[in-house]
Amino acid sequence: MAPGLVPTGLFASSDDASRALTLDRRGGTVPMRRVGTPDEIAGVVAFLLGDDAAYVTGEVVSADGGAFMVNTVTRTGGAGAWTPAY
Repeated sequence: MAPGLVPTGLFASSDDASRALTLDRRGGTVPMRRVGTPDEIAGVVAFLLGDDAAYVTGEVVSADGGAFMVNTVTRTGGAGAWTPAY
């Protein structure tokens, strides 16, 4: 599992407004133009743990709003050459 930008306690504190703003800005640089949610990541993990994924092995599943498909990284730390939505 390779999650993208997700606002969790490990990445961004809801008490720190500047970190939250930075996370939102970086989320605007991925193709889906937003950060993910913990529930979206949990859904992928639940699939991988379930019977429907019984034949899936040795894979890294990216749930990152399309950031993986963009092959460059900008100086600001965002993924790819996308124009930010902010």
